[in-house]
Amino acid sequence: MASSSLGRDVSDDSGSDDELMVEIDNYEPDISDNIDKSLTNLNANIRFMGSQMEELKRSNEEFLLSFKKQQQIHGEQIKILIAGQSEELTKAYHEFNINFLKQQECIGEEIKGLLVEAYELRKQINRGV
Repeated sequence: MASSSLGRDVSDDSGSDDELMVEIDNYEPDISDNIDKSLTNLNANIRFMGSQMEELKRSNEEFLLSFKKQQQIHGEQIKILIAGQSEELTKAYHEFNINFLKQQECIGEEIKGLLVEAYELRKQINRGV
């Protein structure tokens, strides 16, 4: 045993250093746990995106129902105003229809984007990321 400068005995424990080096040399990371965690996260993200897509679909359906009602109301108003020779409401009606079509295109693009993201996540899962 060796003695420290404070008068305490210090044991020579070189065997434990060798054991530690063997443990370090033999260390293999548990990749399967990481893969399982990644797959779990990917699946959770896909489920979340699916719920977002369902919500977007539902919102779109509600919007369409509302639009149809508005279209009927506007149609009746236009008939009344056309009888009174009003062109302004006709222009507004056409602008409304154009805006609606633009909104539908935007919603369609959002749905496409979500589908592409879901597809990419599914590909990653299938590749075993």
